[in-house]
Amino acid sequence: MTRDLTRKPHIAGLDTDEKVLVERIKNDWENAGLNSVVVHPYDVLLSYPVQSDSNYVALLDKDGNEYEVSQKKELVIDEEQNDPDVVNPFNAYSAPGTPSGDLVYLNYATIEDFIAFDRTVGIDTAGKICISQYESIFRGDKGLILYSDPADYTVSWAGVYPSDWYFPPTGAQRGTL
Repeated sequence: MTRDLTRKPHIAGLDTDEKVLVERIKNDWENAGLNSVVVHPYDVLLSYPVQSDSNYVALLDKDGNEYEVSQKKELVIDEEQNDPDVVNPFNAYSAPGTPSGDLVYLNYATIEDFIAFDRTVGIDTAGKICISQYESIFRGDKGLILYSDPADYTVSWAGVYPSDWYFPPTGAQRGTL
């Protein structure tokens, strides 16, 4: 049953979960002898990406020419990932927009990183577009452009997926902000 439930990609709250999978689980439980299986519908506030408009990072030169610096989609490593229902990487509840400004790298965006940056570089980060690595503190405490460094998710003696089980070099985390 587990493989059956995870065979296709799905996001909580969409028809696949709410109608197909819930009904499937309810029927399986009833067929297993549970007599009082009840489904309680409820409404929740969920955030979904616009599949036709991938999130990505690009740089613009002074003439407005765009230079893409991130992928719009993750690299398909296994054939089972090559499914039109695979969701583009996104972080739920993040504000949409097209910010512009100077880009500032802030390591892991901890308070200590901000203090060190202010003391050593002397640039105020207010009004800047900040970029940092995912690791170290919760991504929702950052509010900036995030990227995953495979070095943070592997060990020095191992490779990355598919050579080993660690995070692939083109992988993108998903979560909430």
